[in-house]
Amino acid sequence: MQKQVSTITGIVIIVAAAAIAFGGIVYFLKLQTTNPEPQINPSVQNSNTKIIDRSCIDTAKSTADINVCASNLYKAADLRLNTLYQKITAKIDVNSLNQFIIADQSWIKNRDETCKIVAVVYEGGSIVPSAESFCLESLTNDRIKELSDILYTVLND
Repeated sequence: MQKQVSTITGIVIIVAAAAIAFGGIVYFLKLQTTNPEPQINPSVQNSNTKIIDRSCIDTAKSTADINVCASNLYKAADLRLNTLYQKITAKIDVNSLNQFIIADQSWIKNRDETCKIVAVVYEGGSIVPSAESFCLESLTNDRIKELSDILYTVLND
């Protein structure tokens, strides 16, 4: 009888842990889908700066799907960031360029370290890669907005 109670208790604990983990994933995804996309100045927007389709979040059927989706969203944001970065570096003088490169390297280090800390919350879980990728994507989109504003200013001076 005691073994049966232990087995039932174990099953209840496993089911509860799975429900909590799934709830965390759903909550995290809702946060990601409710975040507004950065507004990019129309004068600097092109096919490489457009925000990509986020429907992969809604259609994901597993944690692996979510991880792939998050990674792809981050890669697309990083491509847009690099495109804007190249446009800015082509437009500014050498002194400003050196300062910009130093500032950008600092920003990248800060972004990466921040997202590692965010991922620690999910340490040991299968959602760690997507937590880190969603963080990287979000902060990269924020940087896209900042660089878009900088490029807009440079083009209109």
